[in-house]
Amino acid sequence: PGRRSAPPVTTAVDSGAQGVRWDLTPLAPSLEAMKERLEGAVADAAAFVDRWSASSLETIEPASLRELLGELAEIRAIGYEARHWAFMLGMTDSENPAVLDIRAWVDNRSPRLDEAIRHFELAWFALPDDRARSLAEDEAVVRDRHYLLGVRRFRPFRLSPAEERALSARDASAVTAWQVLRNRTLGPLSARFDDGSGEREWPLSELESARRFHVDREVRRRAQETTAALFEPVLPLLAHCYDSRVADRLAVDRLRGYDDPMDEMNLENELDAGMVEA
Repeated sequence: PGRRSAPPVTTAVDSGAQGVRWDLTPLAPSLEAMKERLEGAVADAAAFVDRWSASSLETIEPASLRELLGELAEIRAIGYEARHWAFMLGMTDSENPAVLDIRAWVDNRSPRLDEAIRHFELAWFALPDDRARSLAEDEAVVRDRHYLLGVRRFRPFRLSPAEERALSARDASAVTAWQVLRNRTLGPLSARFDDGSGEREWPLSELESARRFHVDREVRRRAQETTAALFEPVLPLLAHCYDSRVADRLAVDRLRGYDDPMDEMNLENELDAGMVEA
């Protein structure tokens, strides 16, 4: 099945911030529309893995590789949109049980989309260098050439297919859950504040903006003090969230064989570690 189209945009979602509205309907006009799109993508991802076996890349022609990469791009795009849609819904109403259920529903399906991407990349890594370069340099895949050549930088740090699936399966508890807890903790925070236009209740997001960007230095100073006071009661919980994320990342880096916590990001950005440290 191909990518499913969402109906025309008709509604908007309140952000919860004073005077601000986030219109999420370009991604999906309703929960039902997003569920339909994401379930379609999950089915597409499973079909992708069945249709493009790892051994098929050994003899694949450039035109077929272009078709494969087009399907993969569709799966990747829908997963990206669904994650950000759920994240932005959470920012608008972080304590709404229905919104939390939506986030959990999206998080449950995201690894199934990631499986298609991982399936291709592991098969691509398995190709000899000369075969991979020959395919990547064909004009049929010129739009994806940088990805095809660049992703092979990660080849020495990938685990077996079974190990990669196991790592992906624990993301919801080892990574996403801490992010959700942080966001749920910060989302409801607000305080009385006056920037010169009259005192009112300011959500944390507006205070953060005022302390960074307000034109009046004194307003920035008072916004900083108000923000710090809001953070004070929740600092131990936030520290635990960050410590848990860092500990998990360091453990995964050790499994993959990275020597430094910056190694993966430097590879992603195509930067030499010496240049970054200079």
